[in-house]
Amino acid sequence: DDNFQNPGMLWAEIGEELWEKTEGEAGKACASCHNGPETMKGVAVSYPKYVAEKKNLENLEQRINRCRTENMKAKPWKYESKELLGMTVFVRNQSLGMPINVKVDGDYAPFFEKGKAFYEQRRGQLDLELVDDGVILYREINEHGGRRCTLCQL
Repeated sequence: DDNFQNPGMLWAEIGEELWEKTEGEAGKACASCHNGPETMKGVAVSYPKYVAEKKNLENLEQRINRCRTENMKAKPWKYESKELLGMTVFVRNQSLGMPINVKVDGDYAPFFEKGKAFYEQRRGQLDLELVDDGVILYREINEHGGRRCTLCQL
């Protein structure tokens, strides 16, 4: 893998520039609390996380903005802004190659089950199905109302 061929690395460069940038009323940068970016290794692979005060999940972008508003006393970055995209990619890049480590039990369980139900639900014009009994299938209704697998044509 060549990072120079990955266009996402342009975002990481923006995030790297912002890491040391002092902002907000508290006069802090990300580096003020987190020191070097290597302290972010393993962080991105654990998101989303449950936030008890909100009784909801929080993604990495929301956590970055919460750090900005609560710790830096700075304005949150807009979603899809170059700043938030850059910092998100920069933080995620610190965990490059690490396995995803998201919890699916405890407070996380209702969110996981809702996502699982959405994933397994038939939908769309062709009544496509993503999974059946744990096996990934792509099915559609044929002209006689029967089902056939579009992968094996059975």
